[in-house]
Amino acid sequence: EFADVVSTQERLKAPAEATGGSVRRLASSTGSDVTLPSIVPVRSAGEASGSDWIGLRTTDDSVLKAVSRVPLFGGFLGLGLLLLAMGSMWYREGR
Repeated sequence: EFADVVSTQERLKAPAEATGGSVRRLASSTGSDVTLPSIVPVRSAGEASGSDWIGLRTTDDSVLKAVSRVPLFGGFLGLGLLLLAMGSMWYREGR
């Protein structure tokens, strides 16, 4: 890990191109110019990169069935607990 710490694109170029991807630098060699590519979702059969964008392949490996939200403290109960906590801290500080 610490023997070869030079940043290079050659090691990842072959596997990335074999899968339709690309390897690119975000900063120029001088380090002053940073260009961030757009990240877009692509289908599994399409190209995964372009001149100014990087694609993330969408898969059907997992399916989101539902999202449910449950408030931690709802309404007047939360307000009451908050006021009780603030009051007890104020009381404790004054002692």
